[in-house]
Amino acid sequence: MTIRRRPLVDQLKPALVDRDLNAANSIPKVEASKETSDVPGVAKVRLRHSVLATDGDVLPWAAPVQVIAGALVHPRRLRAMIVARELIMLIGAAGSMAFRGTLDEAPARAASAAPEPEAVEAISRPTSR
Repeated sequence: MTIRRRPLVDQLKPALVDRDLNAANSIPKVEASKETSDVPGVAKVRLRHSVLATDGDVLPWAAPVQVIAGALVHPRRLRAMIVARELIMLIGAAGSMAFRGTLDEAPARAASAAPEPEAVEAISRPTSR
């Protein structure tokens, strides 16, 4: 596990400059990272995560395609097409409601991604020895 420092510096540097901490302008742009730990199972977890993320992107499109394909090979094609249409409408409605829920939460998630003012203040505060 490694921590990349450049994204942290890129996020904190403008906030420090806004607080009139002129020393922040002299922070160099260095691509550095710090290894925090060596976990043997991280590669497997990353692989499983990427497989699940791909499945999450593919399965919503694969389900309606499979419903249509099943309707095309069904012996009572007209009836199967009507049922398939209804199933696709239900799948679309469920997906729409799920997507709408994520859109409602998006502004809150975006606000939480901003640097915390307390963290910026703690970094810009002079340390006492």
